[in-house]
Order: sequence, then structure tokens, then C-alpha cells
Amino acid sequence: LVHLLSTAEFDIKKEAVWAVSNVASGGNPAQIMQLVSLGCLAPLCQLFDAADTRSINVALEGVENILKAAAEERNGLSLEDIVFQVEDCGGVDKLEALQLHENEAVYQKAVKILDQYFDACDKEPLEAVAPATNSDNTQYEFGSGAGNGLQASPTYPQASGFNFNFSQEQQR
Repeated sequence: LVHLLSTAEFDIKKEAVWAVSNVASGGNPAQIMQLVSLGCLAPLCQLFDAADTRSINVALEGVENILKAAAEERNGLSLEDIVFQVEDCGGVDKLEALQLHENEAVYQKAVKILDQYFDACDKEPLEAVAPATNSDNTQYEFGSGAGNGLQASPTYPQASGFNFNFSQEQQR
């Protein structure tokens, strides 16, 4: 079944994705674990690129059910292992691309999977991306420290607008 999902022509893949998704949603833990160990996640994720919206939805449901089973620790595989496999085969990139899909159901399912299983891994604390501030926290200090040594120093002309003069300062 997994082999057909990977290598068959599209009409056969459409049938195989239904079978795999059905096992993922209603199978016992041993059956789900067997599917994952046989490598079903990569071909499921490949179907995220299909032209057939129904096949994309079925593949999304299959991946979501496998992630859900792993999160519930029903099948002997850790959620971390499943997340890694989906990331490794390019599934996260494909899920992100599906956020632009014209079909609302595809869009909603992709967003739900990303938010529930992948979003926490990618969030960076806001403090890590905010620019530095001066000592009394009243102004941002852009370009202080790292970079190519170019510092922007604004000059305020009599006329309207700003003029930024770039000068090469000490290389650190």
C-alpha cells in the first residue's frame, strides 16, 4: 500500500491515500505504527502538491491522524519522531504553501496542523528579535554592534525629509 502511494500513477495513488488515511483514523496502534515504519508519511506529504483537492484533504487527514495518535502516545512512536519525519520530507513547507490554497477546507486543515503540531517549534521569543535599546530604554539602537561596520547617522536638513549619511566606522 505504501509502495503504491509512492510510485503508482495518480489514479491508484488516490485509492491508496484513502486506504492509508482510513488506517490512520481507525486503525489500532500497531497498524498505525506499521504504516509509519513503512514510510507512509513522505508519500502522504507529497500528495499535498496534488491538483485534486479531495486527495489533498484526504492526505491532510491522514497526516493529522498520525500526528494525533503520536501525541496521544497510542502507537509507540513519539510525536517528536513524527514531526521530524514530516519536516524531513518537506511536509512542513508544503503545509505552509497550502495556506495559500484556494479551497477553504484545505487552507483550514493546513493551518490547524501547523498551529497544533509545528508552530511551537518555530516561535522565537519577541525579545530575541527586537532591536537593542539605549540605557534608559527610550530609543532603539539599530545597527549597534554586529554587521558590516556601517552605521547610519541621520542629519536633519532645513527642508523636509531625512538624509542618512553612511560612514565606515571601526571594524569590530
